[in-house]
Amino acid sequence: MYTPPYIAPTYGPPDFEALDRQFGARYLEPKGKGLRISGGVTVAVGAPLLLASVACLLTGAIESDSGEQESARFLLLTAAGLGVAGIVGTGAGAAMLVIGKARKRRYHAWLLQQSQRPPPRLEWRPAAVLGPQRAGLALTLRF
Repeated sequence: MYTPPYIAPTYGPPDFEALDRQFGARYLEPKGKGLRISGGVTVAVGAPLLLASVACLLTGAIESDSGEQESARFLLLTAAGLGVAGIVGTGAGAAMLVIGKARKRRYHAWLLQQSQRPPPRLEWRPAAVLGPQRAGLALTLRF
């Protein structure tokens, strides 16, 4: 009777890099890396735009109180433009980060599923066939 060898259980997080090298080429969907990078860059650009819009808004309010209406109007319009660009950039970047992270989770779940599958096997059984009218050999293959 065959008994499989004992394999000690492993503890800790799975090694996704090794699983990626072993199974990654068979995954056909996007893994989300580009979305995570693009989202991070977009948030990194959008957040300072928001901060700059707040600074322009405060400076424009101070200029308006001091009587410089032309300068205040220019600063407030600049603040509006920077604010819109910052909100759009930060929102789009955050959405890309969320979608990219979800794709990465789906990919890691698929990698774990692949690592827990039994490897494909080929089973073959040769047999001799003897009958009253014929004799021969047979081979049965199972995948």
